[in-house]
Amino acid sequence: MTTNNDCLLTDHYQLTMSAAYYTKKLTDKNATFSLFVRKLPENRNFLVAAGLEQALDYLENLHFEKEHIDWLSKRPEFAHADKTFFTEYLPNFKFSGAVRAVSEGTPIFPNEPILEVTAPIIEAQLVESMLLSTFAGQTMVASKAARIVHAAQKRPVTDFGLRRAHEPHAGLYGARAAYLAGCAATSNDLAGFLWGIPVTGTMAHSYIQTYGDEKKAFADYAEVYPDFMVALIDTYNPIAGAINASELGELLKAVRIDSGDLAKNARNVRRALDKHGLKDTKIVASSDLNEYKIEELVASKYSQNRGPIDLFGVGTELMVSKDAPSLGIVYKLVEFDNKPRIKLSEGKVTYPGRKQIYRIYDGQNSHDILALEDEVLEGTPLLHDVMTDGKRIDTQKSVHKIRDYCLKQQEKLPSHILCLKKTEPYKVRVSPQLEKLTNKLSLDYHVSVFNPTRFRGITHYPCIGGRWRTRTHWDSLYER
Repeated sequence: MTTNNDCLLTDHYQLTMSAAYYTKKLTDKNATFSLFVRKLPENRNFLVAAGLEQALDYLENLHFEKEHIDWLSKRPEFAHADKTFFTEYLPNFKFSGAVRAVSEGTPIFPNEPILEVTAPIIEAQLVESMLLSTFAGQTMVASKAARIVHAAQKRPVTDFGLRRAHEPHAGLYGARAAYLAGCAATSNDLAGFLWGIPVTGTMAHSYIQTYGDEKKAFADYAEVYPDFMVALIDTYNPIAGAINASELGELLKAVRIDSGDLAKNARNVRRALDKHGLKDTKIVASSDLNEYKIEELVASKYSQNRGPIDLFGVGTELMVSKDAPSLGIVYKLVEFDNKPRIKLSEGKVTYPGRKQIYRIYDGQNSHDILALEDEVLEGTPLLHDVMTDGKRIDTQKSVHKIRDYCLKQQEKLPSHILCLKKTEPYKVRVSPQLEKLTNKLSLDYHVSVFNPTRFRGITHYPCIGGRWRTRTHWDSLYER
C-alpha cells in the first residue's frame, strides 16, 4: 500500500460531484472558487494567513494511484457514473489550474479571499477539503501566535506545543505557523530540520527526578551542554532550585520556572541569581500560558524595568488555539464558465466574481476595499498569481522571509486592532462595481424564485446582510 493517500484525503462528496460533472460532460468548463473566512472568531480582531506553501505542494503533487481508483470504482454509488471516469480520467488526473493568493503572513479580515483557484470544474472542486483544512489549521495557530507575541512585548516566545497538538503533524505545521507569525523558536526538531526554524529545549522534571539530587543533576547536564545550560528549577522548590543551579556559575545561561505564581517566583529567583552574581542569567517562564496571562506578567509590578521574566514558553494554548479552536473558513464557487455565481443561502450570502483586495495605507493601514479582479483602485493589491498551469510561479519562500514580512505587516495595523480585547472592526469596504454585481445577481435569482404568480403577496426580497428589501429598492439598485 502506498503512503501518499492525499488524493483520498477529501470529503466523499467531492468525488461524487466530480464523477457527476464528468458523466454530464462538464469537464471542460472552468470554475473559480474563493477561500475566505466569513467572520472572525471571538476575541480576534484580525487573522494571519498561513498554509499557502503546503497548499501549493499539495496541488502540484496531487494524483491518483491504481489502488485508490480501484477502491473508488467499487463503491455502489458510482454504479451509474461513466466508467471512463475511473479508467481514463482519474489515472491521468493532475491539477492544471491557476491560483491567486495573498502572501503568507498577511493580516486578513472577513470576506477577503486568502486564495482563489481557477481550474476545470473537477480540479477546482476536488481540492476543496484539503485546502480548507490546510489553511484553517495554520491560520488559526498563526493568528493565536501573533497575539501571544504582541502580548510579550518583544520578549522572545518559544513554541512548546507539539505534545499538546491534536496529532503530530498538526504540531509540525503549527510550529511553522507559530514561527512565521512571530515566535522566536520551537521545541519541535522536525520543524527545525525541514524549515530551519531555531530549535530550543531545556530538560524535563523527570531528568531531575532520575537523579534524586538536584545539584548533581544540574552539574552532570552542564558537563554535557556547557554552552547551552538551561536548568529547570521547580521540581521541588524554585528558590532552592535557583540556588542549586547558581553553583554552576557562568555556565548557567538560563533557568526555567514551570509552576506556581510565576510573577512572584520569578521575582524571588531573580534575587537569588543576582545575589550569586548571575545578573546575565535569563529567566524562562512556562506553565499553561496564553496571551492574557503573559500580558498580566509583563504588566506586573514585578516586571517593571529589567524583568524579571525574559522569555516565555507556550504550548497548549498556542497549538490548539484554546480560546478559538475553530475557524469558519469556506471555499465557495464565485464564477463558472466565465459567468459570476452567487450563493444566497440565509446567513451565508457570498460575493460573486473573481476578487482583488486593495489595502489603503495612510501612515498605518486605514482600510481595505474588496473589489472585482479587473478593477483598478487606489491602494496595494494583495492577491497575486502564485501558480499557473498547475506549476508554482516562484520558488518556495523561506519561512524566515515570511516571518519578517508578517511582523512588518502587523506593525502597520492600527493599534486598536492589535489589542487583545474585541474592538471596533477594521474597515473592509465593498467597491461599487462589486456591490452592483451582487445586487443584480441577487435580484435575478430571487425574481425567478419569488415569482408573483406563484407566491402572491411577496413584496420584499433578501439582500446581503440579511435585510429584506422592496422590489422598488431592487429596481433602483439595478438601474445604477
